[in-house]
This record gives sequence, structure tokens and C-alpha cells, in this order.
Amino acid sequence: MCKGTYKPFPCELFVETVVGIGSAAPNTARRINFLVDTGALDTTISAADATRLGVSFDDWRHWGQPILNGRPLIRAGDASGVGGNLKVYKLVDIYITIISDSDIKGGKERHTEHMDIVYVAEPKYEHESLMGMDFLKRFKLLVDPSVELFSLSRIPGLVPDYFVENL
Repeated sequence: MCKGTYKPFPCELFVETVVGIGSAAPNTARRINFLVDTGALDTTISAADATRLGVSFDDWRHWGQPILNGRPLIRAGDASGVGGNLKVYKLVDIYITIISDSDIKGGKERHTEHMDIVYVAEPKYEHESLMGMDFLKRFKLLVDPSVELFSLSRIPGLVPDYFVENL
């Protein structure tokens, strides 16, 4: 079970994660706070968080797309929501790790999920990274407003591409 923070006003759920890319995930991993968004279909990383993972927007005006390891990210279309439309790009082979706050037999649990694709928002999107239903559908979500916490419990037998380690 992994826990996150519940903010009663304006009613937001945040989970702290460590995100890495591909086989270099342990070396590229950075902390990212995700806003849990059950209304979002896909997990989307903000441009600010993507920059911390090594995505470059330096040549944004020239190339019109972000760069990772010298290669442009593939445009995935547009995302639309309350803030309007924005361009999104594919970031492939991502590992998202949640470190639990709860003790499991005297230790903490690190829960890592593999995602084939998450999306990177264009720089005009200046809000939090969003954890969408492509990630959340793997979990049971329980919110406890009385203690301002929520928990994510892995639904057994769904997507097999994950692992749990005791720390």
C-alpha cells in the first residue's frame, strides 16, 4: 500500500514518486509530485518535470518539439481539459516508483510500475504533472479526509509489469 497527501481545499490528492527513463532509469530518476487526476485518461508530465528528467526545450522555437538524448520526442497530438488544448509528446519506457509511508514488517515498501508511454506537456502548461487513469486503473484508491491521507493498493493480477521491494 502506498500513501499520498490529501489537501482538503481545493480537494487535491498528491503522490510523491521517483521517475526514471528506460534502462537508464536508476541513473535518470528524479522525484516528481503527481496530482492524482481521475478525470485524466493519460499520465502527463509537465515540461518543468520533464526537464529534470533530461528532456530539453532549449530549441523549442526552432525545432518545435522537445529533445531527449539528441532525438526529438514524437508528437502525440493534443490534450484537452479545463485549461484548453495543448500539445503533448510521447515519452517511452518509463518507470514510476512510489515509496510508501507505511511500515511493512519494520520497513518501507517501494512499488515500481512500468509504463510504455507517458506524455510530456508543452511548456505553456505550467501546472503539476498529472497521474492519469492509465496508471491509476492498476490500483484501488481510498481517500480518508479525516486524516488528510489517501492510499493506493495494487489490484492483484492486472498488469504484470511491476515489482515491489521492501526497503
